[in-house]
Amino acid sequence: MREFSMGELINRSIQRTRLILLEPFSIKKWLKLMFIAWLAGALGVGGGSSSYRGKGSHPKKPLHKSCVFMGENVFAAQDNSLYHSRDTVAQQIQREGSEGITQRQCSSPILWVSYVKMFLPVIIVLVLFIIVLFAWLGARFKFVWFNAIVNNDVCIREPFSMYRQEGNSLFKVMLLLGFIFFSFLALLGLWVYFSGMATGVFAGEDVSFMDIIMTFLPPLLLFVPILIVYAVINVCIDDFVVPIMAIDRCSFMKAAATFINVLRTNGKDFLLYFLVIAGLGIITVIITFIISLILLLAVFIVGLILGLVSYGFIGVLLKARVIGVVLAGIVGLLLAVVAILLRMSINLPFAVFFRNFSLYFMSSLNCGYQPLPLENAASSE
Repeated sequence: MREFSMGELINRSIQRTRLILLEPFSIKKWLKLMFIAWLAGALGVGGGSSSYRGKGSHPKKPLHKSCVFMGENVFAAQDNSLYHSRDTVAQQIQREGSEGITQRQCSSPILWVSYVKMFLPVIIVLVLFIIVLFAWLGARFKFVWFNAIVNNDVCIREPFSMYRQEGNSLFKVMLLLGFIFFSFLALLGLWVYFSGMATGVFAGEDVSFMDIIMTFLPPLLLFVPILIVYAVINVCIDDFVVPIMAIDRCSFMKAAATFINVLRTNGKDFLLYFLVIAGLGIITVIITFIISLILLLAVFIVGLILGLVSYGFIGVLLKARVIGVVLAGIVGLLLAVVAILLRMSINLPFAVFFRNFSLYFMSSLNCGYQPLPLENAASSE
């Protein structure tokens, strides 16, 4: 049973967030916390299409490409401004040679397609490797993030090594959960595709509004609860299973079993917790959107002014337009980096607050775990 009210837990979380970030304020500590929170996933900030032409459709506009198929002696000249007759093409072939004109005029997409097919397995393996790498880093850095908040310490190397077994155990489970979730998404995608082909939505046919509804609504109705369940599972793992693993130095399965027992004993409190963080999450999204919009607009205006000034002074007055363009590009790149860091900085206080709030809530349950001790007497609701 909870010993502290939600209002008291929120107030304590705000105070500790201020303590961690501002007392004293350090840019180095702020940046390291942003890096840890980003890798831990705490900031909240991973083929070409073709058109089907039916029987009654109009012919497509010709492409501005031309290709000479020498084997069949076929000349495809699609730009009449360049090729007025077959004789002009033949004369050009005689001047340059059939091989030269073929290499120069044959469209390159076929070659690019062959290159894509050649390197596609490599690209897929590389993408999968990056996904797995960041999933592994994310699992390990969740414990670094826990240590940073609990101990008000931004060291990385020691907790990263200390929680190696716990992080690897979490990584395997998170990878499995991600695979299951995206498998559901793939099945829903196939459902939408085959349903759309059956109703004619994806076949270029005239369809009714009801056909569109019947194509997309049933998969959407199934997707929403799946997404909610997946989100709740991730919240439970991040907010409670990870602290139990860090405190007991145990595997994921053992910590999950302990958490389930705590959840059964304090079901109403956890329900209230999820409602509170959902409401706080909505408020956070609104606040961060407004602040981000103001700051990014300010950065854009500053970048526009600096770019115009640098290009106008160097490019126009000094008559060095190339240098002016390069300098304006460098200024734009630096301001883009600044905008990204500002966006992450906006999210950091909220990330620290939510981590503190979950730990204070866990301590208030009197379930044997006190990641952030509550010394004062319990207050009434």
